[in-house]
Amino acid sequence: MRDELRARREETWRLLVEMGIGYSDAVARIAENFDCNESTVKTDISRMETWIGELDVAYYSGVSRLRELRQQRQRLNQMALEARQQEDLTTEKSVRQEIRQNLESDMRMSQRLGLTNEEPQQFELAQGLEPEDEELLDEFCGVEGEAVSLEEMA
Repeated sequence: MRDELRARREETWRLLVEMGIGYSDAVARIAENFDCNESTVKTDISRMETWIGELDVAYYSGVSRLRELRQQRQRLNQMALEARQQEDLTTEKSVRQEIRQNLESDMRMSQRLGLTNEEPQQFELAQGLEPEDEELLDEFCGVEGEAVSLEEMA
């Protein structure tokens, strides 16, 4: 399946199934976003059963799961920043724990897939992190701004 076709079909699935957008609205959006005729999108939808398995195979590959994990980490970072802006330190601490777990999973998965030779680093929350470890973690997670220590979040 060509990359553009795969992207269009993934978007079709996302809009119709994951987001629950109505058929007509989804068709119009996809046709506009992918610069194709609405009839092409409608044909794709009518044949969804024949191509959905191909998306599944791609989705469940290791690299696809790693990509999803990284997208999830981006959203978690947004949530941590939003919690910080609202001065909700309990939520920020909880979200940062999720980020650390996500990062550890990313490193383990990257290693298993042969994408890195580095040993997974362990970020121990119970013992706290050294300031340079927090900065490294924030850098990996794409957090902008000043690092906040766990003690400050508690």
